[in-house]
Amino acid sequence: MVKKVDDFAYRKGQTYCTIICDGESREPIEILEGRDGKTLRERLGKNNHIKKVKRDRASSYAKAISDILPEAMQIADRFHLYQNLLCAVKEALSSIIANEVVIANVMPELENNALSETAIRSRLKK
Repeated sequence: MVKKVDDFAYRKGQTYCTIICDGESREPIEILEGRDGKTLRERLGKNNHIKKVKRDRASSYAKAISDILPEAMQIADRFHLYQNLLCAVKEALSSIIANEVVIANVMPELENNALSETAIRSRLKK
């Protein structure tokens, strides 16, 4: 049995909840108070038959799941998997590519519109 655990806000910055969904049908099963993992621990304790849990990166969820269901496989949900991948790609690229790209002015006479359109076209053909 696969469950999906995530948090959401009733009112952003004020009231957060935890939602448990069926991991395959995505149908909501239960909404729990808060997102600190306390109510999730209680719920998981009553459902120790769960073998896989899809979740976000919240450490409170990870700890609750590993404490109550140590044998359960924890799986990153698709959104957070993509987010982790994007962070890794950005980090890899930033170590290779300079932070600032400077393009040299190869035709300084263009700076003040000094060349006519004909002169520009002839330069580009070269």
